[in-house]
Amino acid sequence: MWHSQFYTLTPPHQAGGINHPHEGNFGFDVDDNTRISDIAIFGSGTSRGGDGGAEGGVGLNGRFGRNTQISNVWIEHANVGVWVGRDYSNIPELWGPADGLRFSGMRIRDTYADGINFANGTRNSEVENSSFRNTGDDALAVWASKYVKDPAVDIGHDNHFRNNTVQLPWRANGIAVYGGYGNTIENNLIHDTMNYPGIMLATDHDPLPFSGQTLIADNGLYRTGGAFWNEDQEFGAITLFAQGPDIPGVVIRDTDIHDSTYDGIQFKTGGGAIPDARITSVTIDRSTNGSGILAMSGARGSATLKDVTITGSAEGDVVIEPGSQFVINRWHRTPRTAPSGGPVLHPGCGPVTRAGVFPARSTAHRGRADGGLHRTRAEKPRRIRQVEVRLRAWLHRSTARAVRATELRPGADAGPQSPSEQAAVCR
Repeated sequence: MWHSQFYTLTPPHQAGGINHPHEGNFGFDVDDNTRISDIAIFGSGTSRGGDGGAEGGVGLNGRFGRNTQISNVWIEHANVGVWVGRDYSNIPELWGPADGLRFSGMRIRDTYADGINFANGTRNSEVENSSFRNTGDDALAVWASKYVKDPAVDIGHDNHFRNNTVQLPWRANGIAVYGGYGNTIENNLIHDTMNYPGIMLATDHDPLPFSGQTLIADNGLYRTGGAFWNEDQEFGAITLFAQGPDIPGVVIRDTDIHDSTYDGIQFKTGGGAIPDARITSVTIDRSTNGSGILAMSGARGSATLKDVTITGSAEGDVVIEPGSQFVINRWHRTPRTAPSGGPVLHPGCGPVTRAGVFPARSTAHRGRADGGLHRTRAEKPRRIRQVEVRLRAWLHRSTARAVRATELRPGADAGPQSPSEQAAVCR
């Protein structure tokens, strides 16, 4: 691996040829059905770039096309490691969204801006089993930008960031999604962001709208979040920012958030709403200077929390700032029992009665799962004992599935709930 190494001493903005529309190349311009693997690309960029045009260069860029595969490529000292997609207005005859693009085993270090950005209508593509360190903008991003041929069709969708490690981004997010649908962030580890969230869903940068579902699942975030823009804005480890258009269809589940600089999950003030976000099986521990979950004063929308564990928050577990139009429903078990003998489940934080959720279990046989008459262990043949063990295990699993299936069902069993109970702030 990396026996072939490419270096450049040419300033990227002077490289000539077919360049990224906003900056120079120093690596490869990639087209349809390309295979690149087992090389290292070391750039000569010395700045993030700006109005003067002295950009830091891109390791891999172009339209990438269909079914391109990039594996085991090491990129350092670029403005952007990989920029996927061209603006349609740049060279119309060379425009075409990436589709079925795969990155694996990437190592991207020390960039002035993004690690890998899926822009310009990229769809059905993924980055997996890769490592990012010290990026100067989002280490991984989906940007459903408007610079496409047909904004009604060329929307970034069904892209996946899986099994990656992000460490020490010195500006912007660990992983971000700006617009689109069907995009997922799964099984990633994100450590030590300097000033922005570990994961962010946002509608700044003027993307095409969010729709459908956006999934954040099975991630670990450690010491993420921060303050930026003259330290006037504080960001949570996971931040949802509907700056303009809404962000519907958010699902966050099976995620651990530890030692956040500010809030664990933050619903940020913006012009849009975040309707019906679903947060399930999330652990938030030690939000150092903030809350476990915060809805800011200008946030709008709603979220339902299920099996969310919050400990050690400096400013409360679940907080809704005064003036906020955000509603948080928190589902959890109480130690009480319903008349039927099962536990009472309720949303919110108030004493909402939910009776009759679970069927009663008979105690006539001392709580045995099989509930029948039986001989002693010594009297039973070994094969019968094995069958009974498997039967008890099956009954246990079936009961657990029935419990889970009823936990979020506010059906006929639910008692009346007042608006104050629905919007309760759990501390």
